[in-house]
Order: sequence, then structure tokens, then C-alpha cells
Amino acid sequence: MRQVTEQALPAHFAQAGVLGDLVAFEKVPERERRSADAPAGAKGDGGRIAELELELRSKDEYLQTTPEEMETTNEELKSTNEEMQSMKNCN
Repeated sequence: MRQVTEQALPAHFAQAGVLGDLVAFEKVPERERRSADAPAGAKGDGGRIAELELELRSKDEYLQTTPEEMETTNEELKSTNEEMQSMKNCN
């Protein structure tokens, strides 16, 4: 059996004009699986640290994609504005 973590992130697909959730699955590394399979009392701080590291990686990925999405949206807005200006100048 494979173990994965999942995370749902809000997503805006600007080109399609769709709001939704992006669900990401990440395969749990073997060392973390062994830690997760240990009894709750046996995990100790190592298990908690692994959980926090995984959460931190997920947040970092989310924070990286947000500016990229904003940049894409801004480029689309600039393009639309240029088209509107071009149409205005033709009339």
C-alpha cells in the first residue's frame, strides 16, 4: 500500500475563468512512513518534526505558486487592456 499526503489549495484558472481547488498528492518517503506507523507514544519529537517539515514544504510550494499566478493574471490583464485601447483608437 502506498501512503500519500494530500493538500487542497484554492486555485484560479484565469484563462478559463474558473475558480476551484487544486489537489496535490505527495508520496510519503519511506523514513516518514516508518515514523507514521510507529505507535503514538513511540513517535516522540521526531514524528512531530517530520509532520512540521512536510507542512512547511507544502506552504512553501503554495507561497511560490501564488506570485506566479498573480504574474500570469497581470499579463492577461495587460493584454486585454491593450486590446481595448486598440479598439478604442480604431473608432
